[in-house]
Amino acid sequence: MELMTHRGLFEFEANRETEGSVHEGLWLHEPAITAAQYERYFGNIIAEGQRAGMQFTGLTWPGCGCAACTARYAALRASGQGKPNAAIWQALLNLAKQGKFRSRTVPCFFDSSEKAGMIHPKASDGPWGVYDLMPNAMDHFGIWENSPAHVNPDYYLTADGKSGIIVQHLQAGVPYCIWYAHWQGLNPAKGVGWRAFTTVIERIRTQLGDQVAWMRPSDITDHYHQAGSWSFLDGI
Repeated sequence: MELMTHRGLFEFEANRETEGSVHEGLWLHEPAITAAQYERYFGNIIAEGQRAGMQFTGLTWPGCGCAACTARYAALRASGQGKPNAAIWQALLNLAKQGKFRSRTVPCFFDSSEKAGMIHPKASDGPWGVYDLMPNAMDHFGIWENSPAHVNPDYYLTADGKSGIIVQHLQAGVPYCIWYAHWQGLNPAKGVGWRAFTTVIERIRTQLGDQVAWMRPSDITDHYHQAGSWSFLDGI
């Protein structure tokens, strides 16, 4: 899902990271970057994936807490430009129309909130669309630190099926539950969160049964785009 990295901009022709370059996540917020620049950069990443036999679904904002990025983010917010550059939505839409993504809609993950899931249309043209689909559950599978201190399957769903963030969303009528995850914690070979992840999946299967339908994020945005609302859930 995550189209970009937490490191600096990459020079694809030279096959190297640009020395001293702005980090990719911050670059998504720089107001002077054009849609054409974003489209070219995203397209290069997608092409690398295609050569490896994989197809991307969407884009996750790769945050960064380094001193340089923190200072620049603060300056952007102070100037009233704290949101992502709107040109990225047009760039992603252009690529979707070229068939570069798995689906005709592109789910993105920027904002998040445990309290209320929300979907924000960002760009569209006929059957194609780009959406900011807010994750409404956090990562308790070890996060990027791959640390047991950040593993807690009960956060998602307890063994008796009576509590957890998934149950909270079901009871509140929230239409979906999407959680952040990091490959470091979910790596089946050495991720400390892999066993907790499989435990949560089994609890969902046994405790919630047909109350939950599994869908790709792009399936959610595809159905939402076609229906123009959450009404598509009535038929699932």
